[in-house]
Amino acid sequence: MKIIGVLLTFFFVTTLWTDSNDSLTANYPVNEKDKGTCHNGRGTVTDIDGNIYQTMVIGDQEWMVENLKVTHYRNGDPILHLTDNEDWISTNDGAYCYYDNSSSNGEIYGALYNLYAVDDPRGLAPEGYHIPTDEEIMELEMCLGMTYEEAHDDGWRGTNEGSKLAGNADLWTDGALENDPDFGSSGFAFLPGGYRNDGSGYFDYLSNYGYFWSSTEYYSDYAWYRRLSYGNSRVYRQCNLKRHGFSVRCVKNTPPDVVSNIFISPSGAGMSFSWEPVAGAISYKIYRSTVPYADISEMDMVAEITETNWTDPDALSADSYFYRLVTVFPDE
Repeated sequence: MKIIGVLLTFFFVTTLWTDSNDSLTANYPVNEKDKGTCHNGRGTVTDIDGNIYQTMVIGDQEWMVENLKVTHYRNGDPILHLTDNEDWISTNDGAYCYYDNSSSNGEIYGALYNLYAVDDPRGLAPEGYHIPTDEEIMELEMCLGMTYEEAHDDGWRGTNEGSKLAGNADLWTDGALENDPDFGSSGFAFLPGGYRNDGSGYFDYLSNYGYFWSSTEYYSDYAWYRRLSYGNSRVYRQCNLKRHGFSVRCVKNTPPDVVSNIFISPSGAGMSFSWEPVAGAISYKIYRSTVPYADISEMDMVAEITETNWTDPDALSADSYFYRLVTVFPDE
């Protein structure tokens, strides 16, 4: 038999009992790895227009390491190209532009898209890829050394993960970002492409700041994004109005053999887990540790089952447990 991806699912459960022992909370951090173990492999992906992008595996994710510059949705429909400021600030349709309406900037920095283009059901990302959620960007940040608590905060977070994510020092204004010794070390190579303002349509901050969208909304008119600054080695997380024009990076779709939709609930016998079945799987191995983000070799295998539900009686205690759920397939 073969085991597919020992890092497919990694979560923890902390039992927080009230005086009456009738409630708890469950938390799901994404994978965090030690520094220097996160990136290992390159590839390419091609969009609907024929643009070819370099990709890199960072942790358990495969990222485009170039900014998106596609001008058609995945079904072939053209994306609205808006150059006029009044048109930009008034539209509720997906749209793109180039910084200063210069196609030469587009060749270097990619296009700037509003969130309506990111959300469009016709698909902005290349086939097999998607715009990352806020949580998927957190996974990337934690892979590079940010803690779980830092990743879920807003504002400036972490230590020097921004420097690790940036690249092409010649394009950045000189400052703390590029002067950090780990500048460019992740291979993500994010650029200072500036942005387009939602209220004026003006362009600003080329070579100083780089912004990129997540696909995660915050209320109806806002979405989460990231910003890198030439003067700061950390990563800024905040939400902003959907009419802003930001850069876009894409991440490869999760393979079909990854366990998804894990549900956790307390029961009289302990903590109960259930999940969606994975096609072709012959069993599921469950590993547990009291140490966060432990290597699987240091974790105890507490169950191997064929069902898609399991109860841990030890979770009745007030301890925190960290789990990995591994999908096992027959030999090919």
